[in-house]
Amino acid sequence: MVGHGGIASSVAPLTVTASNEYGRYSDAALALYGFEMVAEPHRPTTLTATSSVALDGGVGGSGSGGGVRGGVDTESGSLSVFSWKVVELDEEGGAPAATIFEEEEGGAEVSVEFTKPGGVFRLTVEERLRAGAVSRDGTVVLNTGETAVIGRATIKVSCKHVRRELRDLSEADREAFLDAMEAYYAVSKEDGRAKYGEGFFDYQLLASYHSADLKSFCYHAGVQFLTAHAAFGLMLERSLQKINPRVSLPFWDYMIEAETLGPDWQDSPIFDDDMFGRAMGSAENGYQISDGRFGKISAIYDPYHNLPGNGLDIGPHHNAYGYLSATYNYQEAPLLTRTSSFCNLKADSVFATSDDFFGCFSAHDTLGDWEHCMESKVHGDMHGLLGGAFKCNVDMHAFHEDHPEYTTGLLTFVVEYLTTKFWPNNNFMPPGSNTCDTECASGQEPCGCTCSVDAMALSEDEPLVNESPLFRCRPLLPNFLHAKIYSLTSTFLSRATQRFSGHAYISYDESSERPWGFQQDGERLDDDATMFLLRQVVKLGCEPGAVGVMVGGVSPMDPLFWVLHPLLEKALHVLWMSPTYRDGYSFDWTDGSCSGSKVDDILPFTAQDLGMGAGTDLLTNRELMGILHPSNPRLPFVFEKFDTWGTAESWDFCPECAAAAAAAAAAESGGGFPPPASAEG
Repeated sequence: MVGHGGIASSVAPLTVTASNEYGRYSDAALALYGFEMVAEPHRPTTLTATSSVALDGGVGGSGSGGGVRGGVDTESGSLSVFSWKVVELDEEGGAPAATIFEEEEGGAEVSVEFTKPGGVFRLTVEERLRAGAVSRDGTVVLNTGETAVIGRATIKVSCKHVRRELRDLSEADREAFLDAMEAYYAVSKEDGRAKYGEGFFDYQLLASYHSADLKSFCYHAGVQFLTAHAAFGLMLERSLQKINPRVSLPFWDYMIEAETLGPDWQDSPIFDDDMFGRAMGSAENGYQISDGRFGKISAIYDPYHNLPGNGLDIGPHHNAYGYLSATYNYQEAPLLTRTSSFCNLKADSVFATSDDFFGCFSAHDTLGDWEHCMESKVHGDMHGLLGGAFKCNVDMHAFHEDHPEYTTGLLTFVVEYLTTKFWPNNNFMPPGSNTCDTECASGQEPCGCTCSVDAMALSEDEPLVNESPLFRCRPLLPNFLHAKIYSLTSTFLSRATQRFSGHAYISYDESSERPWGFQQDGERLDDDATMFLLRQVVKLGCEPGAVGVMVGGVSPMDPLFWVLHPLLEKALHVLWMSPTYRDGYSFDWTDGSCSGSKVDDILPFTAQDLGMGAGTDLLTNRELMGILHPSNPRLPFVFEKFDTWGTAESWDFCPECAAAAAAAAAAESGGGFPPPASAEG
């Protein structure tokens, strides 16, 4: 184009980057989300402009050089100046709403602090030559007193918290998150709202939501697992940000422990006292977590069933002592309980690995099947392994010492499945097989169930079939001696195959008189060994004891709950946004049968609760999907490092994104993907 006085000049696109103490947000992640730029709120963002025009000092001459980069001569001073302007855009993302930063004559680098997560901003930057400057190719020459625009960029900035893996946080950010969590667990809803403002939800309220009776809301075993737990996480994150607006909700990639520690995952620094506290707990104090940062989290005593107290018909479960807990969880513990042991046997189990994770993507092509795989095979047994079981009528440590022919892996698998899936609802044995206390006074012992069956005396041979009156009419059982032990437990065995690691410990041989059986180390146990272990299963299953907080609906009482689920949200963002899966999957909703599982069923969340608007109507799963989808520009967070899961660091989560990122990195002018800064002139 023609410049001042007929002197040739040009306007080139500037390349502009954003960085903070974590560096730049990756081009591949930008490509996945379709963003031009991401800036994290409540922390300084360094914006840097790089010019494609190389400058020398002196009119009409080549000048002395001197390390010119991006229009700045580092020896003789600036040969160009930059103007910067950041404007917040309205809810539709188009019209300007307010200017949050402006600098007319600055350098190629400025620091801006964005303060509105979910906000969308327009960044405009121009580079202008000072008098006496000439480009090295001679196309721009200025006389004294003249200025000219030689570079320009206009970029849309998305302000987002970045949810990172706990170990990827800086030490300062990790401490800030843990400090906020510690403060969160120390205050009630009323005191929290008085101190931090409206919209604060304490852990007792969220635990009461999560502990809902299935007749009210169910959050598991269906696609609603994804929407419900994402909503819970957003409510918690919002409450934490009222304590410290800089923090976001990180996640724990427990696949790292699976691949580096195996069955010794309890030794992870995640369980240090200055992190989340011990995994094992101590039998001496009933497995209460009484030391460390989270050593004083109170159990939720609600004898008059006042929770949640906000008019919602949720009906959370209570135990016989009046604590918010599973109905048949027989413990009176004033603090958070946690152990990775089962009936005094230390768990010998591993978490899911990255191979399990990648398999959920490659083996399925529907949202429903993918969710089932993620919930059952990746999320797997995390709640059970982190909660544990105690107050058992069989000491499994002593049993293993007496019967070393059973591996600890098999025993852990069997007892974990039994105690965490059947004890809380007392639904392992047919009705009438035990008598259970429903109310117990403080300090009352014993308080629990008494079995009317001698598991050691049950017949192996006399038939008990599903067509019998036992299973049709569910009468009280005067006598179990006519029950066939295999018929009583075969359903338990078949369902156990669907559990994480079930394939390693459950065997099916259709040629056998009793097709279902146990196996270990790849070898099926003989009938005698299987039947003897099944008798222990019946004995344990008939008298529920106690389980840790992470088992069942009250699990939000344990801070570990909150860092488990964002891992699956990160995975869902890949499924939703990567063309590889987005275009190859069916995202039709799979309706379930319980309340809250259908696409148009409501869940107990409002837009106002989530900080995503002023709406106070309960949201449906369909509406939650729209709010929580990463294409929603107002969603306040994103994830990063989509190629890294467990110790695997090169998963090709989005081939199209990788190609676009490579093109963006190679384009000095800022072309390619992310979308190029617009060049005008």
